[in-house]
Amino acid sequence: AGTVTSDYLFCEGVPYQAKLGSYYYYDGAVANADYLYQMLNTTVDETYTVSYWLFNLGSGTSSNTDVFVGY
Repeated sequence: AGTVTSDYLFCEGVPYQAKLGSYYYYDGAVANADYLYQMLNTTVDETYTVSYWLFNLGSGTSSNTDVFVGY
């Protein structure tokens, strides 16, 4: 499990901080799945944009990301 934080983090010679906004999720999972979720209150007939930025400091292996939006 990782950590949701707004603090500046320096780990293994790499600085970590939010790309945009105030918070980010830092995790060191290797070869295992990890999960995040967020509940959003919405209003009928409104349009919403959900975005994220993924950074992988790994050893060259790819990262897979699945995003599910539903109710």
